[in-house]
Amino acid sequence: MYKYIVQLIVSIPIFMITLFFSWYEGSAIIEKSTQWIYSTPFTNFLNIEILSGKDIIWLDYFVYAIKFQPVFPLISFICAVYIFLNVILIILKFNKRIANILLGTSCIIVLFLCGILFGASTKGGQLFFLISIICEVMLLIFFVYQIRKKDLEGFVKN
Repeated sequence: MYKYIVQLIVSIPIFMITLFFSWYEGSAIIEKSTQWIYSTPFTNFLNIEILSGKDIIWLDYFVYAIKFQPVFPLISFICAVYIFLNVILIILKFNKRIANILLGTSCIIVLFLCGILFGASTKGGQLFFLISIICEVMLLIFFVYQIRKKDLEGFVKN
Protein backbone atom coordinates (compact mmCIF):
# COMPACT_ATOMS: atom_id res chain seq x y z
CA MET A 1 0.00 0.00 0.00
CA TYR A 2 2.76 2.43 0.94
CA LYS A 3 4.63 1.72 -2.28
CA TYR A 4 1.64 3.03 -4.26
CA ILE A 5 1.47 6.17 -2.16
CA VAL A 6 5.20 6.79 -2.62
CA GLN A 7 4.75 6.36 -6.37
CA LEU A 8 1.93 8.91 -6.27
CA ILE A 9 4.08 11.35 -4.31
CA VAL A 10 6.77 11.10 -6.99
CA SER A 11 4.54 11.04 -10.08
CA ILE A 12 2.14 13.89 -9.22
CA PRO A 13 4.85 16.60 -9.21
CA ILE A 14 6.25 15.23 -12.48
CA PHE A 15 2.74 15.39 -13.94
CA MET A 16 2.22 18.96 -12.74
CA ILE A 17 5.60 20.17 -14.07
CA THR A 18 5.14 18.56 -17.48
CA LEU A 19 1.58 19.87 -17.65
CA PHE A 20 2.87 23.38 -17.00
CA PHE A 21 5.53 23.03 -19.71
CA SER A 22 2.90 21.69 -22.12
CA TRP A 23 0.70 24.67 -21.41
CA TYR A 24 3.64 27.03 -21.88
CA GLU A 25 4.70 25.46 -25.19
CA GLY A 26 1.10 25.47 -26.40
CA SER A 27 0.73 29.15 -25.65
CA ALA A 28 2.75 29.77 -28.81
CA ILE A 29 -0.57 29.45 -30.66
CA ILE A 30 -1.36 33.01 -29.58
CA GLU A 31 1.14 34.27 -32.15
CA LYS A 32 0.33 31.67 -34.87
CA SER A 33 -2.84 33.07 -36.40
CA THR A 34 -2.63 30.55 -39.27
CA GLN A 35 -3.28 27.74 -36.77
CA TRP A 36 -6.30 29.33 -35.09
CA ILE A 37 -8.69 27.53 -37.43
CA TYR A 38 -7.09 24.09 -37.07
CA SER A 39 -5.84 23.99 -33.49
CA THR A 40 -8.62 25.57 -31.43
CA PRO A 41 -11.38 22.96 -31.09
CA PHE A 42 -12.48 24.08 -27.62
CA THR A 43 -12.72 27.73 -28.60
CA ASN A 44 -14.63 26.79 -31.77
CA PHE A 45 -16.92 24.44 -29.78
CA LEU A 46 -17.92 27.34 -27.53
CA ASN A 47 -18.51 29.56 -30.61
CA ILE A 48 -15.99 32.15 -29.48
CA GLU A 49 -14.80 34.35 -32.30
CA ILE A 50 -11.02 34.67 -32.25
CA LEU A 51 -10.08 38.27 -32.95
CA SER A 52 -6.76 38.13 -31.14
CA GLY A 53 -4.67 35.42 -29.51
CA LYS A 54 -6.09 36.33 -26.12
CA ASP A 55 -9.51 35.01 -27.16
CA ILE A 56 -8.22 31.43 -27.31
CA ILE A 57 -9.26 29.15 -24.44
CA TRP A 58 -6.33 27.73 -22.47
CA LEU A 59 -7.33 24.11 -23.27
CA ASP A 60 -6.46 24.79 -26.89
CA TYR A 61 -2.88 25.44 -25.82
CA PHE A 62 -2.61 21.73 -25.06
CA VAL A 63 -4.04 20.82 -28.46
CA TYR A 64 -1.42 22.97 -30.15
CA ALA A 65 1.35 21.50 -27.97
CA ILE A 66 0.23 17.94 -28.78
CA LYS A 67 0.27 18.70 -32.48
CA PHE A 68 3.59 20.51 -32.76
CA GLN A 69 5.65 19.95 -29.60
CA PRO A 70 4.45 16.62 -28.17
CA VAL A 71 7.23 15.71 -25.70
CA PHE A 72 5.79 17.29 -22.56
CA PRO A 73 2.15 16.47 -23.40
CA LEU A 74 3.13 12.82 -23.89
CA ILE A 75 4.94 12.71 -20.56
CA SER A 76 1.92 14.37 -18.93
CA PHE A 77 -0.44 11.82 -20.48
CA ILE A 78 1.70 8.86 -19.43
CA CYS A 79 1.98 10.29 -15.90
CA ALA A 80 -1.79 10.81 -15.75
CA VAL A 81 -2.45 7.20 -16.75
CA TYR A 82 0.16 6.02 -14.24
CA ILE A 83 -1.35 8.12 -11.45
CA PHE A 84 -4.82 6.87 -12.29
CA LEU A 85 -3.64 3.24 -12.24
CA ASN A 86 -2.00 3.75 -8.85
CA VAL A 87 -5.21 5.25 -7.48
CA ILE A 88 -7.15 2.29 -8.88
CA LEU A 89 -4.69 -0.13 -7.24
CA ILE A 90 -5.17 1.63 -3.89
CA ILE A 91 -8.96 1.53 -4.27
CA LEU A 92 -8.72 -2.13 -5.31
CA LYS A 93 -7.45 -2.96 -1.82
CA PHE A 94 -10.69 -1.62 -0.31
CA ASN A 95 -13.42 -1.99 -2.92
CA LYS A 96 -12.99 -4.12 -6.03
CA ARG A 97 -16.28 -3.06 -7.59
CA ILE A 98 -15.46 0.66 -7.56
CA ALA A 99 -11.95 -0.05 -8.82
CA ASN A 100 -13.34 -2.08 -11.73
CA ILE A 101 -15.85 0.67 -12.58
CA LEU A 102 -13.06 3.27 -12.58
CA LEU A 103 -10.84 1.02 -14.67
CA GLY A 104 -13.62 0.42 -17.19
CA THR A 105 -14.35 4.14 -17.32
CA SER A 106 -10.68 4.92 -17.94
CA CYS A 107 -10.67 2.38 -20.79
CA ILE A 108 -13.62 4.17 -22.38
CA ILE A 109 -12.02 7.61 -21.95
CA VAL A 110 -8.70 6.56 -23.48
CA LEU A 111 -10.56 4.78 -26.30
CA PHE A 112 -12.45 8.02 -26.97
CA LEU A 113 -9.13 9.88 -27.06
CA CYS A 114 -7.80 7.31 -29.54
CA GLY A 115 -10.85 7.90 -31.72
CA ILE A 116 -10.28 11.65 -31.68
CA LEU A 117 -6.62 11.24 -32.60
CA PHE A 118 -7.20 8.61 -35.29
CA GLY A 119 -5.96 9.93 -38.60
CA ALA A 120 -4.04 12.82 -37.07
CA SER A 121 -2.20 14.83 -39.71
CA THR A 122 0.77 16.03 -37.63
CA LYS A 123 3.67 13.96 -36.33
CA GLY A 124 2.82 14.94 -32.77
CA GLY A 125 -0.80 13.85 -33.17
CA GLN A 126 0.28 10.54 -34.71
CA LEU A 127 2.75 9.92 -31.89
CA PHE A 128 0.12 10.80 -29.29
CA PHE A 129 -2.29 8.39 -31.03
CA LEU A 130 0.31 5.61 -30.89
CA ILE A 131 1.00 6.18 -27.18
CA SER A 132 -2.72 6.35 -26.39
CA ILE A 133 -3.29 3.03 -28.22
CA ILE A 134 -0.50 1.42 -26.17
CA CYS A 135 -2.03 2.80 -22.95
CA GLU A 136 -5.47 1.58 -24.05
CA VAL A 137 -4.17 -1.95 -24.64
CA MET A 138 -2.46 -1.97 -21.24
CA LEU A 139 -5.62 -0.71 -19.52
CA LEU A 140 -7.75 -3.32 -21.30
CA ILE A 141 -5.38 -6.13 -20.35
CA PHE A 142 -5.45 -5.00 -16.73
CA PHE A 143 -9.25 -4.63 -16.82
CA VAL A 144 -9.79 -8.09 -18.34
CA TYR A 145 -7.35 -9.57 -15.83
CA GLN A 146 -9.28 -8.02 -12.94
CA ILE A 147 -12.63 -9.22 -14.29
CA ARG A 148 -11.34 -12.73 -14.98
CA LYS A 149 -9.68 -12.86 -11.56
CA LYS A 150 -13.01 -11.95 -9.97
CA ASP A 151 -14.82 -14.62 -12.02
CA LEU A 152 -12.23 -17.24 -11.10
CA GLU A 153 -12.51 -16.40 -7.39
CA GLY A 154 -16.30 -16.82 -7.57
CA PHE A 155 -15.93 -20.10 -9.46
CA VAL A 156 -13.49 -21.54 -6.90
CA LYS A 157 -15.78 -20.62 -3.98
CA ASN A 158 -18.75 -22.42 -5.56
